[in-house]
Amino acid sequence: MAQLQQGNKHLNFLKERMAQANKGQLVTINFTSWCGFPLYEADFGWGKPFWVVTFTGMVYKNLVVLMDTATGDGIEARINLSKEDMNKFEADVEQQQFVSSTKTLELHMN
Repeated sequence: MAQLQQGNKHLNFLKERMAQANKGQLVTINFTSWCGFPLYEADFGWGKPFWVVTFTGMVYKNLVVLMDTATGDGIEARINLSKEDMNKFEADVEQQQFVSSTKTLELHMN
């Protein structure tokens, strides 16, 4: 990593990876965290929300959004993958040991 940070090597690295992704040779997954944002404290006059959701996955594919739980004692991961990739992900026994519950929302846009 230190070598990538010297000169323009990091830009060349990114260009190479983007070229691979554009050819379908590389799959990228983006992560973002909304943890620490007081989303469950928002009150627009009808009370605080009991569940906060994002619809960013409807626009961005291969995206993971991390958010605090409503109780503040955990983290929810909103994961948007293709149906095929999601089936593989959900079948991964190793990652399942870190999951306490799952809710699958399948959204279709016309």
